[in-house]
Amino acid sequence: MQSAILCSLTFLAISLATLLEQARPTAGVTSADSIGQVLRLSDRNLTYAIPRGTLPGTLDAGKLRLETSIVTMPTTGDMQSLLVAQGIQWNPTVLGAIYDLNPSIDNLNLVKPGTPVVLPRANGDSEFQTAMGLGYRLVLMRDVVLSNTITASSSRLQLQAERLATVGVGRFAQASDQPQLRDAVASARGLIASTLDGELPVPQRVLQQTYLNARAIDQELNQALSQDKIMPEVARAVADIVTSQKAIVTDLQNGGSGLGRVIAYTISATDGTPRMLLRVQFAPMLDLDSVDQFDNPTSPAIQALVIGADYSFWAPNCDKKVTTRVQKGANPITLLIKSQ
Repeated sequence: MQSAILCSLTFLAISLATLLEQARPTAGVTSADSIGQVLRLSDRNLTYAIPRGTLPGTLDAGKLRLETSIVTMPTTGDMQSLLVAQGIQWNPTVLGAIYDLNPSIDNLNLVKPGTPVVLPRANGDSEFQTAMGLGYRLVLMRDVVLSNTITASSSRLQLQAERLATVGVGRFAQASDQPQLRDAVASARGLIASTLDGELPVPQRVLQQTYLNARAIDQELNQALSQDKIMPEVARAVADIVTSQKAIVTDLQNGGSGLGRVIAYTISATDGTPRMLLRVQFAPMLDLDSVDQFDNPTSPAIQALVIGADYSFWAPNCDKKVTTRVQKGANPITLLIKSQ
């Protein structure tokens, strides 16, 4: 009897191990056809997808939950081992998610031991727990909705490039702007493709800025091609946006996050003393309707935002807004608060 039970358990372990092996993910999975289930991170406005075919056996994706867990950075070990302990397999998407869950962090390599870090955590039913015990870890990829929107914007840029190719040099106020503008559009499309290739740890903030950059170029070209003369300002504006996207991609390819730390000081406009507990708000200059706020109301407050992007910052009873282009590293700004 004991022998039969032992054989059954052994067979179950081997079968599940085989299924686990079959469920190994393919690197760089990003297509909509490969999505098996979309999970929303509890209490966060973030969604991620489970690639089709990566769940073992009859595991029900509908019973899986994606939660958050606060862990303390150890003196030894790495982020990969911390994620494995949370039931998550490491990949670039998950690394980008960690930046989204920790709005004040712009470089995980510089996080000091003892610092609390919010990580995604997988949870589920007893079958999921059994699979976890045998080594399974949940594979996540970006929800493709935003990625597809960016891809569509990039396709529109291709159409704009084709329109530009039919525009004679006589329509340009400066003849040299014609090849410069065509090259800038081609460069923009290449940079967008690099951002979306699935091999880089892209935070959602960076994806959103990439969409804004693509949309802004499209709008500049639309307006320019509707005019009798294409002015030099158009080529300069497009080149500036391309430079911003290049800064993002270069940082990502060098192991960075595409983010820089904005350090906001809120001080009294009358005597220069710190004004605490004021929630600093901000919006990207390419979309001033998308207002967000710093994670913590203090002075100084720190928020990681996209490098190469221009932002506007303000606070309650602020004397005036401050605009700055975020660079890699620390970006201090000061907001003067009027007396109430």
